[in-house]
Amino acid sequence: PGKRGPFYKKGSSMSEVFASSDIWLGAYFLSETDAELVDVQVSRTGRETVFFSFRGEKLTQLAQDYCQKQALANVAELRDKLNFLRDLIYRSKEQKS
Repeated sequence: PGKRGPFYKKGSSMSEVFASSDIWLGAYFLSETDAELVDVQVSRTGRETVFFSFRGEKLTQLAQDYCQKQALANVAELRDKLNFLRDLIYRSKEQKS
């Protein structure tokens, strides 16, 4: 994975909202949990950056595992979710043009 983007979380330990610009982390959340993609935002201040927001359980723990290179994932599912997020980005850019 590339550079890990800034992220934040808020909410209770049962369900939390977690945002990140790391597309690989987002794909991991979608492939390995019941997390819901709740928002996609594009920041155009300076370099264009896409932020994904997810709602689900234990996202902070999963993000820590991911950052510490301890995450385990189904590779085929991870690839599918990565392509899904890439398609969202592409469509978002097409609509802005």
